[in-house]
Amino acid sequence: MRTRTFGTAIGGALLLFACVACGSDAPPTGPWQLAEGTTAEGAIPLDDAWPVTLRFEDGSIKGTAACNHYGTRASINGTSLRLAEGGLTNMYCPADDFEVMATESRYLEALWAANGIEQTSETFTLTGPDIELTFRPLTEPPVADLVGRTWVLDSLAGTEDGTSEPVGTPAELEITEDTLRADTGCGEFSGRWIIRGEQILVNYAASETPEECAEDVVDQHGHLINILGDGFRPDLDGDRLSLISAGGRAAEYRDAG
Repeated sequence: MRTRTFGTAIGGALLLFACVACGSDAPPTGPWQLAEGTTAEGAIPLDDAWPVTLRFEDGSIKGTAACNHYGTRASINGTSLRLAEGGLTNMYCPADDFEVMATESRYLEALWAANGIEQTSETFTLTGPDIELTFRPLTEPPVADLVGRTWVLDSLAGTEDGTSEPVGTPAELEITEDTLRADTGCGEFSGRWIIRGEQILVNYAASETPEECAEDVVDQHGHLINILGDGFRPDLDGDRLSLISAGGRAAEYRDAG
């Protein structure tokens, strides 16, 4: 996965931030999703399948800009906001989906130009010249309910064929307090996870390249790697677990019991 910086231009590494002293005022806590955004060009197009999220964390702002993950150092002083140079991942986003890419580009340009913050009990808004970015709170994923259980792949959704049954060897998923390991039916994916908004994002990931597997199993491997590697929202319903990534890709698991 490549990275690029953004600021006066969009381009460097996600973890290489210029330092800015943190303001004395406490930022909004918890994860947030962009509910409405406007610039001089009008409304920023938003799609729940490609959410724009934000979280203040240890003197920085981190989140998802429709497709890519971004981060930058941040300082709040009263109603004033100051951002440092930041970074943006360069994932395999849908280049032919111009609205998603327009959302990402316009949001990041507006975020970088924002210089004020207004908070209420339910929302907060970043402001700037002809800019308003209003965020609503998100619920963090129920990680505690996922840990210590073995999950078995039951179906895939968002594939070219719509929904498909699993193929290959049993594809199991295990989540601990800080790591994730998944069989794909033709390989393995593992790494350390963090919470980013309502998503689980896997850092320091490693993936085995499938060898000598049937074409449909290789397709399943790629589908799961895209979900697990790009960040996903877990949806738990009893003994059923759905992993949903941006763009509508999903994997359905059941508790192995």
